[in-house]
Amino acid sequence: MIIFIESFLLTRLIADFVQNQNVFNVPLLFSIKITALMLLTIITFALTLGGWRKWEQYVFIPIPVSVAVLLGTITFRNIYPVFMSLVFLLALGYDVFLSNRLKHLLLKPHPKMIMRFSTRGMLFLFSILGGVLFILSANNINQLDIGKELGRILDQPIREIVREPTIGNVPLTSGIINVKDIAENQLNELIEPYKHFVNPVMAILTFALFQFYASIAYLIYMLTIDWIYELAKKVKFMKVETLEVVQEQLTF
Repeated sequence: MIIFIESFLLTRLIADFVQNQNVFNVPLLFSIKITALMLLTIITFALTLGGWRKWEQYVFIPIPVSVAVLLGTITFRNIYPVFMSLVFLLALGYDVFLSNRLKHLLLKPHPKMIMRFSTRGMLFLFSILGGVLFILSANNINQLDIGKELGRILDQPIREIVREPTIGNVPLTSGIINVKDIAENQLNELIEPYKHFVNPVMAILTFALFQFYASIAYLIYMLTIDWIYELAKKVKFMKVETLEVVQEQLTF
């Protein structure tokens, strides 16, 4: 239930951001929220390791996440939410399979090593989700005035560089020259021949943005997960069992 809630909130946060087409002005609060949710999701994912048996991990991890993605993207058109949900289901199932196989190869559990496939794979999937959702919401991109957005960002630096001559405190060109409008027009003219490249490029940039957040979350995860496992063992959330095994070795 926890991993379902975290995945749903993460999906909705990504979907809302993409639908607002706010890629030129990313709020700091959003960056903190998305990174924190990514971190919490993979930590919860990693802590499920203690419940991995014969088949449970293939049900109680991929299914909640894929259902959360389906419900979080249900507002998008056609069959795409179902398709993305299936991609999450299959990809996470494969990641868990790789991690589970590595788990059985080790004589002593090493959670950080075991879960590296699954946690990185999950973050990568959510980054891909951001790029795909941008493409799906691209019907709004035609109304996005690229020159206006860039002009708004460059307005203040341009004003610092191009200062209007004044008499006292009154600009000589006040009401005649609008630096921002000039920048917008020039940028729009420059971009016009390449407008058909806008959607793919913006989708790649959106993916890269979420990968940047994922990298921060993964770095924090790698620095803290060993302590989290130790704490989980101390509070008896996890326990260590010793089993006798037969190990195969290759010799000449």
